[in-house]
Amino acid sequence: MLNPVERGAKSSRTVVDKFELCGSAVVITTGGIGGNIEAVKKAWPVDRLGPKVPESFVIGVPAHVDGRMIDIAESAGAHIINRDRMWHYTEGLQNWNPIWPEHGIRVLPAPSSLWLDATGKRLPPFLYPGSDTLATLKYICGTGYDYTWFILDQTIIAREFALSGSEQNPDLTNKSIWQVLVNRIFSTKGTVPVQNFQKHGKDFVVRDNLADLVAGMNELARSVGGPELDYTQLLQGRADHADPQRAELLARQPEPDRAGAPAAGPQMRAADCRAHEPVDT
Repeated sequence: MLNPVERGAKSSRTVVDKFELCGSAVVITTGGIGGNIEAVKKAWPVDRLGPKVPESFVIGVPAHVDGRMIDIAESAGAHIINRDRMWHYTEGLQNWNPIWPEHGIRVLPAPSSLWLDATGKRLPPFLYPGSDTLATLKYICGTGYDYTWFILDQTIIAREFALSGSEQNPDLTNKSIWQVLVNRIFSTKGTVPVQNFQKHGKDFVVRDNLADLVAGMNELARSVGGPELDYTQLLQGRADHADPQRAELLARQPEPDRAGAPAAGPQMRAADCRAHEPVDT
């Protein structure tokens, strides 16, 4: 049944028919629960990730991934196991142009960003961006807040900052080597989708100096009930540069420089709410 809806809205869940299948063995591909926040919270593995269940999420899957078929399968006699085996990315942003409700886009981070928790503390050395996701999630939950901060400048964002999804990577989906070179190697602004997130994204604060950046971050933190940061906390933080292979340095990591130097461009911030894409149960 055709059910046209506007971009970013839920489609119909009205039942229009039913079916029945019989066999000596039936495999049911139910899909997961990632589009159903209440189901995610109910299945949250407090024994592994701690008692603090996040209040806010950004969602990495469409609304129809709601777990409804899991319940139907269970009512028909299926035995459901590993309900708590979910996968949650920790580097999620609200999509400024969502395809489904609460649509989140994952950041594909590289090593140069300074990563702070909501209280302004730097994440422990083994929790680098894009590293141990489950350990990072456990740490973030332990802070009592649902977000973290990436601190980076224009040089870093132009070379390192990437977003997940085909819509956010038209140069790759178009299979254009020229577009990849122009947008990712020679550009001083980053890809067009990244630029759009800087301009329109609710999770970005862009300022020309550190003092104004902290003020903007605190304004955004207050809007979600988070703690205010002290200017000196960011002064003391310093991003470590990894020792990458030459290909990684050429493609994604800028030459080491002091973040905030005038030549490095404006400061900016990305708030990392949990973009969640649980694996199928």
